Amino acid sequence: MTELVIELSETLDQQLAEAAERSRTSKAALAQRALREFLMRQSNDREVTKTVADVAGHLFSSIDVAGPSDLSTKKDYLGDFGK
Repeated sequence: MTELVIELSETLDQQLAEAAERSRTSKAALAQRALREFLMRQSNDREVTKTVADVAGHLFSSIDVAGPSDLSTKKDYLGDFGK
């Protein structure tokens, strides 16, 4: 395990101490958990910004649509429509 030294304001240090006491854990353990949760949220936020095309783009070219792209251009596809 490596060591990280950070400077905290007196207010933040007091808040951390109170939160550690409430959760019955050390300030170091609480800070590690907070940092871990922050990094996981950062990672998840990047995944959320992906579009459907980013995630499933490889599937789009595999869809084979039979028939013309615009049925209104092919009168025989309309048959007796509207009669």
